[in-house]
Amino acid sequence: MSMDHNTMFTELHPRRRPGAPASQDTVRQLAVIRSLLRSISPTAAAEAPSAATVEPAGRHALFTLEAMAARKTWARALSSEARAMVISHLNRAEVLGPMRTFARAPPDAAIAGIAGDFPHAAPVLDWLKEHMALARCCPGQELSFPPVLLNGPAGTGKTALSMRLAAAIGTHHRTIDMSTLHASFSVVGLDAGYSTARPGLIWDALQNACMSPVILLDELDKSPRDAREDPAAFLYQLLEPSSAHRFEDAALGLAVDASKILWIATCNDMSRIDPPILSRFMAFDVPLPDAHQMPAVVRSIQRELLNTAPWANAFEGEIPDEVLNLFAGIAPRLVHQVLRGAYASAAQAGRRQLCAKDIRVPPKASRTRPIGFLHA
Repeated sequence: MSMDHNTMFTELHPRRRPGAPASQDTVRQLAVIRSLLRSISPTAAAEAPSAATVEPAGRHALFTLEAMAARKTWARALSSEARAMVISHLNRAEVLGPMRTFARAPPDAAIAGIAGDFPHAAPVLDWLKEHMALARCCPGQELSFPPVLLNGPAGTGKTALSMRLAAAIGTHHRTIDMSTLHASFSVVGLDAGYSTARPGLIWDALQNACMSPVILLDELDKSPRDAREDPAAFLYQLLEPSSAHRFEDAALGLAVDASKILWIATCNDMSRIDPPILSRFMAFDVPLPDAHQMPAVVRSIQRELLNTAPWANAFEGEIPDEVLNLFAGIAPRLVHQVLRGAYASAAQAGRRQLCAKDIRVPPKASRTRPIGFLHA
């Protein structure tokens, strides 16, 4: 058996930019080389790397081909409806391939931009920057950090912060509303034996080129408590990297590596979270911005509003300082609403810049205690 040297060289050394993923044919080529070596020298063949264990640079295996083949064989014995559902989801994962990218540490400038818009979240952002610096010490700059819990009153921008972090990291973002989660099957799947069987949110979040989504557990302290079933029980496995490494969706049963997920949770009252779950998080207090921090928050929300509003060009961009000061004590969640109303008031008056009388401050606006690191 022979192979043209130039052909082999081209396949194993494709023309690609530095740092790009390896050729998808690399694993197949290694298998051919192994076969060639086996025909030449049994000793050399034994020393050659196994195609099943080779991981292209900058990627991790979400699942193994052997496990995928086993689940497809299992699925063929299901009822027609269940079989079609399972195989369609397995086929989608197979098309994406077992090897996936992972989140990498973003540049410091990206986090600096977030810090400018969320000055009241400085401690958690400083903590994340330390983990990003640690990630840059790795060859692939793979980003990981312990699950993060953001504690504070409603409307302080905790959800918006998690979405900005996902965008800076360059990965996708999913939200689980824990306050309405009465059963875990929407997250971890429903067994294929049920007529309404389907995969859960975790499986869906992992069906992406990147296996490091940011998943937000919103209002973790409001998770319903049921004597028959704890809807948050799935967190015991998924928040521990050692057990998350072999997560199986109940509908599909394919073992996948869910340990690369980046978890962020929010709550209003940490005392309502079960201690075993709470112990898996690094917790930070995120209060309302104080009077000195509020102008930066308002400007960031204003930019977001004007980036999408069709009437944005009709108004002058900067908000006068005397108007900015009137937002003190307003929860960031309400700033968007107040700003939109202010622009409507100015438009009706025929003005192209906001003034003090356009700002209608909601009643009962209040501040909370200063931000600070809580515990590990």
